[in-house]
Parts: sequence; C-alpha cells; structure tokens
Amino acid sequence: MDYAGILIPLAIVLIFIAVMSFIYKDKEKVDKGFKVNFFRLSYRRRMIQSLFSILFVIAAFILAYIMELFTLQILMALVVISVVGGAIELAYNYRMWKKHGGSGSIFSENGN
Repeated sequence: MDYAGILIPLAIVLIFIAVMSFIYKDKEKVDKGFKVNFFRLSYRRRMIQSLFSILFVIAAFILAYIMELFTLQILMALVVISVVGGAIELAYNYRMWKKHGGSGSIFSENGN
C-alpha cells in the first residue's frame, strides 16, 4: 500500500500548524466576535468552536454512511479516532483556559 498519498498532505498540515502556532504565539488573543484565524482565538473561544464543530462532524459521518463512502469498519474507526481526538482537544483547551485565568461559564459574555 502506498502511504505517500496520506503522509505528504499530513506532513504539510503539521508544518502549517507549527508555523502558525509560532507566528501567533505571543499575539493578543480574541475572545469576542467571529474570527476565521483559529490561532488568534482565546482558549475559551477555541473550546466553543470545537463544541460547535461536533455538529458538522456528526453530519459528515451520517452523510458518509448514507452515501456508503466507506465500509462500516472504516467508518467506525474514523468515528472512534474523531471522538478521541475531539475529547483530547476539548480537555486541552479547557485546561489551558482555566490555567490562563478563565473562570465562570464557558458561554458567559466575558468568559471570565
């Protein structure tokens, strides 16, 4: 099996994430309003965005199941990987939000 079709795009994405994280490391983070650039968001905002993205992931998996794009075993493996990855992302963003002085409700107006 040729893994170049998977490894090359994965490497490009990981390099992009590393570069963007380095560029926006010490920049002011945005906690209100809509921002396309994920790296400019506060940890609270990142967590909210992750929660809302769950709806789109569920819809994509349902659509993939209906259209029979994958076998059931592959689809279940993708669901498990997505759930584990999403849980890790949510836990990390929650922990970092609390570490950087976050208090109160995640959906409160000021986030603190």
